[in-house]
Amino acid sequence: MEVVIPDHRRPVYLEGQINDIYIRRALVEIGSSVNILPLVVLTAAGVPTSKVVGSQISINGFGNSSKKTIRSIEIDLKIGPIRSFTKFYVMDINVTYHALLGKPWINKHRLEASTYHQCVKGMIGLGPIHIPGN
Repeated sequence: MEVVIPDHRRPVYLEGQINDIYIRRALVEIGSSVNILPLVVLTAAGVPTSKVVGSQISINGFGNSSKKTIRSIEIDLKIGPIRSFTKFYVMDINVTYHALLGKPWINKHRLEASTYHQCVKGMIGLGPIHIPGN
């Protein structure tokens, strides 16, 4: 497989849709144990905050800093040929991504993220899939 972008240190960003609203930067983060959705993206998708349910959790970040989530929500997420309801923890944060896809999303769909090839690979049924990063 030829690599379009030779910088293999770049993070993998995917394009997709949340509730049929286009997103350009869904960050694939294999080190995250949760999926995160910034509050501004939830608002832009037209989802009222009253749909955010569940309990708050604390997310630990760099430097051992901790920030509480607002709560969680299950959202219709489409990335490439994969469409499913995905649980996100909603946070009021200012970040460069539109969604953070962690281990729950990656493992649910049996995918592998490749920073070398800047894509996500896996299988749907008996066929292989390849979702290129942007």
